Amino acid sequence: MRFRLCLFLIISFLITGCFNSEENEALTQKLNSQILKDMGYLSNLEAFYGIDFTNTSKNLIRSNDFYVRVDDVRIFYGYPLDKIKVKVYGSDKKILYVKLPRPEQISIDRKIAHLKTRREKYSPIDENGTEFDVEKKMLEALNSTLRKYEPKMLEMTQNISKEYFEMIAKNNNMDLKLELEYRE
Repeated sequence: MRFRLCLFLIISFLITGCFNSEENEALTQKLNSQILKDMGYLSNLEAFYGIDFTNTSKNLIRSNDFYVRVDDVRIFYGYPLDKIKVKVYGSDKKILYVKLPRPEQISIDRKIAHLKTRREKYSPIDENGTEFDVEKKMLEALNSTLRKYEPKMLEMTQNISKEYFEMIAKNNNMDLKLELEYRE
């Protein structure tokens, strides 16, 4: 009799475990679908930067020549979908396990927003009369700006994503276990 009771309990636990595993897998798939649908809101932080280059040179005949260029730079920060790991664990109280990699630049869009010169064919020159490589100067300005502000943008991206997963866990009555692969 005891043997049958023990056998019954073991089989019951195994069956319950299988159903919980299937239920957790179904919930994981549902959440992955929701995350895929929400991806535009989840981990993308859009940052705008303005960079400029200004040059003037003396002109003996007319007023000074000038060259002013302003570029608008738009960068999306976030996560590649294939690097986000999501899994549901637990039987009574579900746990949403999320592993996020280091946020990164997803895309960058840069365009000339404003270009003004006194003469159409004017090329910016330095005090020695050497022509400036404007594109090189603009890239230097962009890289300097990114060194200064990008760490904060990456941190904000991570915080926004953390809040998103906290909301998902709360809405599905689960606890959140968030693992960040990167933290500054």
